[in-house]
Amino acid sequence: VTQALSEMKNDGTAAGAPNDIDMLGVREKPNGNWNVQMWYQGTMRYFGTHRTRERAALASGVVQQKLEPTRGLKLTDGEIDTNVELAKNAVVWALSELKDKAATKAPNDTDIIGATLTPNGNWRVQICYQGKTRYFGTHITREQAALASRVVQQRLKATSGLKLTAGEIKPNMKLAKKAVTQALSELKDGTAAKAHNAPDIVGVREYGGKWKVQMWYQKKNQYFGLYSTREQALLVNQIVRQKLEATSDLKLTADETELNVKMAKDAGARALSESKDGAAAKTPNCPALAGAGPVLD
Repeated sequence: VTQALSEMKNDGTAAGAPNDIDMLGVREKPNGNWNVQMWYQGTMRYFGTHRTRERAALASGVVQQKLEPTRGLKLTDGEIDTNVELAKNAVVWALSELKDKAATKAPNDTDIIGATLTPNGNWRVQICYQGKTRYFGTHITREQAALASRVVQQRLKATSGLKLTAGEIKPNMKLAKKAVTQALSELKDGTAAKAHNAPDIVGVREYGGKWKVQMWYQKKNQYFGLYSTREQALLVNQIVRQKLEATSDLKLTADETELNVKMAKDAGARALSESKDGAAAKTPNCPALAGAGPVLD
């Protein structure tokens, strides 16, 4: 009865509003914002003040889903606090994914959850995680921001509903930021993205009429040579990735990193020496040229 009364609307107009079934525990404040409060384990719990009715409805729905299974159980204070905190975290994450009405009308804005256009024309990416808004960089283009947002969501979603310590949050944030940096280093600009077979050349860029191969590895953009043809760069890129992928997420010493990069470069050079370029492949009995290989800066 107490819960039902706490959720009762004051005036008849509000009681007849559409979709009020989704808004249990929601009240409109005099300033136009919306409060969300739910009765749980003998106490009225507060789940935020929200700018719009839609955001409050979402918060209400998420809280009900999280708390309903334990509502009738007899819990300790510690268990209650944990459940309420988990519900609040779930609300924060759900709201971070909620787009406002203007954003929903823009094409492909589902890709840029948490991205905001700044006054200077750049794109800032911020996503709520573990009760706080976390910053994931300011990016020059909308495409870069979309990529950053997508990578962060993939990295953090699995732990977003858990109650983590500060020591556990920090490495998760670091891994997410590292993943963003790596993904951005491999992002091609709009012109390159339109090139033939562009999906095959992540890590390969045209540079001064030649083709540069670079890969993010152990917190550094590693350089693997400048090549005369696109085919040579593709081959080296493929070999390097195969060699380094297994250790890309490990914490290595500087010596171990240097050794792995050298081995990857050597493997790329060997692959090139065994491969004929397009012109040679069409010429019968054409011998391999001695010393053929990458043109280094």
